[in-house]
Amino acid sequence: MTERRRHVTPRRTARGGLPIQGARPPRRPVAPVSHRRGAVIALALVVVLLTAGLAAKRIVETGYFRIGEPAVAGAQMVPPEAVRKAAALDGKEIWQVDTARAAAAVRELPGVKATHVSRRWPNHVTIAIEERLPAAVWRIGAVDVVVDEDGYVLDAPAMGGMPAISHLDGRPGLGLGDRVDGDAVRLALSLLSQLPAKSGQRVARFEYTSAGGLDVLTDRGLRVRFGDGQNVDYKLDLWRAIEAQARKDKLTPSEIDLRFGQQAAVR
Repeated sequence: MTERRRHVTPRRTARGGLPIQGARPPRRPVAPVSHRRGAVIALALVVVLLTAGLAAKRIVETGYFRIGEPAVAGAQMVPPEAVRKAAALDGKEIWQVDTARAAAAVRELPGVKATHVSRRWPNHVTIAIEERLPAAVWRIGAVDVVVDEDGYVLDAPAMGGMPAISHLDGRPGLGLGDRVDGDAVRLALSLLSQLPAKSGQRVARFEYTSAGGLDVLTDRGLRVRFGDGQNVDYKLDLWRAIEAQARKDKLTPSEIDLRFGQQAAVR
């Protein structure tokens, strides 16, 4: 049996890819399976992302991430409601909270020394504050106000053991949030605790002037002018040395001026 060979017209093209007479047209290229699979996966991803986006939008619209009432920690004298009002976080979504800005706003409240605002997903905010503590009484005439160690005027009662500082040339009218000389307050606190051991004398009262700073009047009637809180230990040692010399010379000074270091003056 003779095998008949089938005549096949060859595919021929001229130079440059142009077909010539008698040539069969080229077959249409078929897209690889991998390309089609990639298109299907991309379409599926688009569908998933759209679905997730719609679901997230629905959750946001239900208020799931909206902040409720912020928790306030550390407030004893400052009203928690005043802290929340200053932070101004009502109605905000959790991602809209600027913690630094809210903390700065709360620190402007009288009585607040430091604050920290933290977020916890999905909708919780905590405002932790450090309050200013009463440290001394600042006296102008017959009016007393309570201040902290930085000199901020507080809305707080005077407590036992606080030093009272009489501002001799001060103007009345200090109110909550005003500030006096914090250096003088800290110096008075330091001297109140150190004087009995350093000099054997106790504080009878403190007096302050804007130009001269802080003076101490002791229970022996001696006035000691410290001025500011710089080099306190040196000033205390100098005071002790001056008194020792005065005893040798059988002198009783009424005033010692320590404001200018080694140029101390004695009267």
